[in-house]
Amino acid sequence: MTGSDDAFVRRFRSQRRLEAESLPIDAGPALLPGVDEVRLPGVEEVVVRAICLTLVAAEATEIDRGLLDRLIEEYRPPFSFMERRFIEEGTDDWVSIVNLGWRFETALPLFWAAGLVETLARPEGQTEPFELLMAFVPWRREELLARAALRPAAELLDAADLHFCYDEAFRAARREGRTPPEGLHRGVVMERRRGFSWLVEGGGDWDAVVARR
Repeated sequence: MTGSDDAFVRRFRSQRRLEAESLPIDAGPALLPGVDEVRLPGVEEVVVRAICLTLVAAEATEIDRGLLDRLIEEYRPPFSFMERRFIEEGTDDWVSIVNLGWRFETALPLFWAAGLVETLARPEGQTEPFELLMAFVPWRREELLARAALRPAAELLDAADLHFCYDEAFRAARREGRTPPEGLHRGVVMERRRGFSWLVEGGGDWDAVVARR
């Protein structure tokens, strides 16, 4: 099976699942690369990106700053330019603060991709921040990285494609003036897609990913 065949089969499965959930879409978003084509970031890059997102969300939602400082010292997260500016300077822009608080949802699929969260449930409700913090807080940085292992590319692409199709179902409903899909949380779907976009595009500049949405 070629990489392109792999991508078509994956999309077929995603569309069939959406149909079973009464969420039909037409062509859907652009196909993802096949297993033999995708260039995923390394597991360490995935873990530290998930930690960056979680700590930014923790700051936005005013989780104890003393704890936050301790975690930054322990994990030495490579924040993006915009993230570091927020952590160091804060912001008075309430919309930005609310948006950054959603990064818990962006981090979840990356922790899952790195094998530090066991399951990635259907995106029906928001993540409990404390549970997400427990994906890494109990371990020192070196211990955490030793525990992490990137899931197989096929499994990651399956999850990414499904979430891209969920996102397309919301977009299609908006374009066509229909009721948004029931049973899915729009904000959670959007943030998970953002995380998966970064993952399947090989990692890199996080601020560039955010700027597209």
